Amino acid sequence: MWAGGELEWVGGETNRLRVGQEVKEATKLVSALGKRTKAGEDMVVVGVEKSYETKEGVALIDKR
Repeated sequence: MWAGGELEWVGGETNRLRVGQEVKEATKLVSALGKRTKAGEDMVVVGVEKSYETKEGVALIDKR
């Protein structure tokens, strides 16, 4: 389940993502928090940061 997030376009005018372009994705775990649902079940809420990099550098950061 995805509860929300934000996209940050950091590549500027010279480093946009294009259809057919080779892109490297890296995912970093930034947080993990144990919680209990209203039904009493355990769950883990995680925060991740994905970066999308082209040969010109990082173009997009996706925070969830």
